[in-house]
Amino acid sequence: MSKTTRATQVLSQAGVAFTIHTYDYDPGAERVGLQAAEALGEAPQRVLKTLMAEWTASRSALSCRRIAKSA
Repeated sequence: MSKTTRATQVLSQAGVAFTIHTYDYDPGAERVGLQAAEALGEAPQRVLKTLMAEWTASRSALSCRRIAKSA
């Protein structure tokens, strides 16, 4: 599986340092983000979900959201 996503490409192009953490994805999980946090051994408040939207070849958007609210 590729470790390059649109989000990592945007971060690289912007010169932002980041680290890729891998885990076993469970497509049957009720809340995929929470399953990812648990699999990574991280608090849900520290895990971000990236969403990409593309309208045209030159127009796109990137959103990073926490999967859980901070306590």
